[in-house]
Amino acid sequence: ASTGVTPGSYTTANITVDEDGRIIAASNGVSGVMGSGTNGYLAKWTGTTELGTSAVYDDGSKVGIGTTSPEAKLHVVGDIISTYRAYGMVYRTSPFDLSTINTWYDIPFNGGSANLFNVTHSTTTNPERVTVNVSGTYLIQYKVHFRRQSAAHHGVARIYKNGTSEIPGSFTISSPNTSDGNEDAPLIGFVVARLEANDYITVQIGTNINVSNEVDLYDDASLPDPSTRIFASLILVKIGP
Repeated sequence: ASTGVTPGSYTTANITVDEDGRIIAASNGVSGVMGSGTNGYLAKWTGTTELGTSAVYDDGSKVGIGTTSPEAKLHVVGDIISTYRAYGMVYRTSPFDLSTINTWYDIPFNGGSANLFNVTHSTTTNPERVTVNVSGTYLIQYKVHFRRQSAAHHGVARIYKNGTSEIPGSFTISSPNTSDGNEDAPLIGFVVARLEANDYITVQIGTNINVSNEVDLYDDASLPDPSTRIFASLILVKIGP
């Protein structure tokens, strides 16, 4: 008698033996798993009861995505988007004056930002602050165009974390060799530091003589002009856990 099972198909069934020794099978209404795949690829569900080929290739010791010849434990060919990553740049597009000598000033990066990912910055609210959204080890680099104007004097800069402490190794100083008003003495510093989620950093700058707009980018009339005048910038890239 028909049990509702299509000839040539497969299904799971309840099997028993009656009192006369005959095998009786009755479908339990659940069909079996079927499908096909490609050798070396992990299987994936392509339907409620079917399997097919996934994007993940496994050669037994290495796994590849986008490649069938993985060269490491995990080898990916193509772009990866991960919350692990964090990077970005902020900058200032106008001069900045240090009106009080021997005092640290936070540079307001109110010019804009570029390619921020898991990094937060506002050009209007606390523009001096750059906040990281994920914990990790970061490479941090800053550049400040320090112009001596009319007097030979020092310029100093550093990276300050959470408004409480200097990041060791971030301090740099310019040498007051001349009083040439057209002399640009960039303050450049970079450091590797551990930052926790929601930590913020600032670039601080100071001087020992005030001559107005110490943060300034000199551009001689005889030289080509930059497409965007960046007076100070800060770059962060997460490089490790």
